[in-house]
Amino acid sequence: MVNTDGRMSVNKVGTWWNQLPFDSQMKRLWCWQSQCIKMLGIKRREFLAVYRWEVGRGGREHFHALVKVLKKEKQTRGSMHTIRHVWDTKLEYGHTHARRSNVMANDYITKLLSEYEESRFTGDLRQRHVFFNNAAKKYLS
Repeated sequence: MVNTDGRMSVNKVGTWWNQLPFDSQMKRLWCWQSQCIKMLGIKRREFLAVYRWEVGRGGREHFHALVKVLKKEKQTRGSMHTIRHVWDTKLEYGHTHARRSNVMANDYITKLLSEYEESRFTGDLRQRHVFFNNAAKKYLS
């Protein structure tokens, strides 16, 4: 069940909630990004993010985020857990995983690691969108 502000109410194991429209999900994504910036105490230009949107195997839309915080003293395991905490606990948007990235992170976000991953995006049932936040666009230009 989803509250009027887009937050999930109590989510019991085995219970599915209605899929939000894409526009509502995007609003949640930008709200999450703003809250992360606030909680980390950094400037918007210091929070680089690339997002990959996909339809999962079960038909549920979700996104993956590759985040880089430019402020060196904020590049900690604690910051990683703060970013996760904002989504699943503070905003109550749902389940998250957080992992430190590695050299292959750019391949992960575009899902080019294997033929299996590439084959998952063929056909009519799955779609993929990759987009950058403004800070990442400016950093890369």
